[in-house]
Amino acid sequence: IRPKAVSFELFGALGDDRRFGFWPSRQEQYFQPGITFHLGRSAMLTTGYAMGLSKSSDDLMRLNWGWKF
Repeated sequence: IRPKAVSFELFGALGDDRRFGFWPSRQEQYFQPGITFHLGRSAMLTTGYAMGLSKSSDDLMRLNWGWKF
């Protein structure tokens, strides 16, 4: 298994884990550099460290599994 791609992702949400909506003091925004690994022909695994950019967001370790079909 070798790394196939390096990525950068900027993501966020409206609201938090309790309520949906636009409250600027509760907005969670993140920046995540990541590395993608291809596992066989159809599967891929992306891992990264998401850094919180707002007061209400925590730092996260993320792991994503994908399947091409």
